[in-house]
Amino acid sequence: MESIPVSKFKATCLAVVQRVKRTGRPVLITRFGAPIAEVVPATRSVNGDAWIGSMHGTVEVTGDELAPALAAKRWNALRNSGCSRSSRTGRPPGPFRDEKAGA
Repeated sequence: MESIPVSKFKATCLAVVQRVKRTGRPVLITRFGAPIAEVVPATRSVNGDAWIGSMHGTVEVTGDELAPALAAKRWNALRNSGCSRSSRTGRPPGPFRDEKAGA
């Protein structure tokens, strides 16, 4: 296997990748003589769209997937965030409403 220092790889990265693609032979990248990475040719799939539909039949729906997981009363995040309804208007406070003006 061919090996090149990381400094040379940095300068000629595109050429190295193209050579690996063309020849199919991997290239070892070294730093101070120690291997740090390997450029290998990509594996080719027979069907490029094989991932589409690959999970078909592996999931079982057991309930209502559109319903909330918890009732809104049980959400601590809502209780502690100040998102409760305003006692004065019966509507939640808006971000741009001037509370002093009563708008």
